[in-house]
Amino acid sequence: MKRELIAILAADVVGYSKLMGDDEARTLEALRGVRREIFNPAIHEHNGILDKSMGDGWIVSFSSARDALQSAIQIQEGLIGNQTIALRIGIHIGDVVYEDEDIYGDGINIAARLEALAEPGEVLISDSAYYSLDARQASIFDSGTATVLKNIKREVTIFRWGITSPVPAANANEASMVSGQPELDLPSIAVLPLANQSNDEEQEYLVDGLTEDIITSLSALKWLRVCPRNSSFSFKGKQAGHDEIRSVLGVRYILEGSARRAGSRIRVTAQVSDVSTNTQIWAERFDRSLSDLFELQDDLTESISRCIPHEIMKNEQSRAKTRSYGSLDSWHLYQRGMWHFHQFWSPDDTRLATEAFQRSIEKNPGFPYSYAALAEIAFYDVIFGRVADQEGTLRQALGNATKAFQLDSDDSHTNFVLGTVQMVLGQLETSIFAFERAIRINPSSADAYHGLGWATLYSGDASSALEPLRKAIKLSPRDPRIFGYYLQLSIALLVLGEVEESQRQIQQALLHGNDDPYGHLVLAVTCHLMGDSDSSKAAFRTSQSLDSSLSVERIQSIYHAMEPGYRAQLLEYFELVGLPS
Repeated sequence: MKRELIAILAADVVGYSKLMGDDEARTLEALRGVRREIFNPAIHEHNGILDKSMGDGWIVSFSSARDALQSAIQIQEGLIGNQTIALRIGIHIGDVVYEDEDIYGDGINIAARLEALAEPGEVLISDSAYYSLDARQASIFDSGTATVLKNIKREVTIFRWGITSPVPAANANEASMVSGQPELDLPSIAVLPLANQSNDEEQEYLVDGLTEDIITSLSALKWLRVCPRNSSFSFKGKQAGHDEIRSVLGVRYILEGSARRAGSRIRVTAQVSDVSTNTQIWAERFDRSLSDLFELQDDLTESISRCIPHEIMKNEQSRAKTRSYGSLDSWHLYQRGMWHFHQFWSPDDTRLATEAFQRSIEKNPGFPYSYAALAEIAFYDVIFGRVADQEGTLRQALGNATKAFQLDSDDSHTNFVLGTVQMVLGQLETSIFAFERAIRINPSSADAYHGLGWATLYSGDASSALEPLRKAIKLSPRDPRIFGYYLQLSIALLVLGEVEESQRQIQQALLHGNDDPYGHLVLAVTCHLMGDSDSSKAAFRTSQSLDSSLSVERIQSIYHAMEPGYRAQLLEYFELVGLPS
C-alpha cells in the first residue's frame, strides 16, 4: 500500500447511457476519437498518469494542480464544436492510496463529487487545488461557493470555470499588488556589500556571498523593493555618504555592516538606516564560529534577514502615523491601520484600523495586504469573542483572505492569512497547504511557521507542531505576535502532558502579553496540574478580571476545529480550574 498527496482529475462523459442507447456504434467511435486526439495528448503533455478508466470516465493523477488545470482546459477547449461528446471535469488535491493496482481515498471521492456537480464543458476545482494556483490561473475562476459534499466530513469551497470564462494568455502579466493601480510609495532598500575588516581572501568570498544571500532573501518580500545586486555592489570599497547612495540608488533604507575574524570566530555587525531622515532604525552584532562556512553563511543570512522586515515595518508605521490622512497613499494607509492593529484590540483601535484598511482599498483596490488585514481583524474578532455572528464573520474573513490571495498568490503573507482563516473554519488540510506554501515563498516568515504549528496542533499532531512553533519564536523573538507563538507552544506541550515545560512557555508568553485572559487561564491549568493550588486560583482570578465573559462554551466555539480529543482534554482542564460553562 502506497499513500501520496497528488492532484486528481476526474472526468465523465455527459449523458453516456443515453448516447449508448441511441447509437452505440457512433458513440464508441466518437469516444475513441476524443481519447486519441484530445484527452490522451492533453494528459501526456502535462505529465498526467491515467490511473483508472471506466468506459464513460477517467481518473488521472498529476504532480500539481497547475498541470491538472492546464490539461483540463486543453481538453474542454478541444471539445468545442463536438456534436457527440461533452465532458464534466473535477480537480482536487488530496491523499490517495495505491493498492492492488487500484487507487482509493478521499482525494478521489472529492474529485468525483466535483465532476458530478459540473455542467457540460465546465471544470470545477476544490479549495485545496485553487489555493495552490498562481494569481493568473486563479483569476479565471468564479469567487467560489462553500458546499457540503456527500460523505465528505468538511465543507469544501468549489470554484467554477466554464468554456465561456476567460482563459489567461500565456504571456499575460501576473496579478500584482499595484497592477493597473496608482503606483505605491513602497519602501526600498539597498544592501551594501559588507566590509571585510580582516586580511583574509577567503573571508572576502564569505562576506560577498552573505550580502548576496541577504539580497535574495529580502527579495521574497513583495512589499519591499530591493536594489539589484549589481547596483549595490557598485559601492563596494567606496567611501560614499548616505545622501549620495540615496541619490544614486533611489532607496529609502540602507543595510550596511562589516565582518571581522578573530581566530576561529567571526563577528558581523549590521545596521539599517532610514536615509530619508538620516536615522538608524536597527543595529545588531552577531558572533559565530567559523567551523562550517556554508552553515555559517546560511545562519547569518537568516539571522539578519529575519530582523529587517519587522524593523522597517515599525518605521513605516511610525511614518504613516505622523502624516495627515489626506496625504497617505494605499501603502501608508495600510501601515497606519497596522499601527492601530498592533495596539492589540481596544475597540477604538480596531475601528480605526478597519477604517484605514477600507480607505486603503478605496485608493487602490488591487492592493492585497489591506484585504488580508481586514480578514485578520475578522479572525481575531471571533477568537476574542467580540462578535455574536461568528460564522458570518468568518465567511467575511474568508472572502477578504481569498481576495488578497487572488491579487497575489505568490506572496507569503497572503498565503499565511488565508491559511489562518481556513484553519479556524476547520479546513485543516488546505490550511496546512497554505502555510507550507507561505514558508516556501519566504523561509524567514515567523508568522507562517506559527500558523503551520497551530494548524498541525489543531489537526491532532501536537508532537509535530512543536518544531514549527519553536522555529517561529527563533525567527522573530521581538514579533508583535510573539505572545501567540508562546501560547500555542504551551498548549501543544500541555496536551502532550509536558506540564512543566508548558508552564515555562506560558510564563514567557505573559512577559509579552500580561493582559491576555487566555494566557492566565492556561497558567492556572499548569499550576493546578503541578499541585500549586494557590497560584492556580490567583491566575484564574486574573483571567476572569481581564475578561469575565470567558467561558467553556466560548472557548469550545473557538476550538471547534481542533481535534476532538485535544479539545475535550483542554476543556476538561479549564473546567477543573473553575471556568464557568
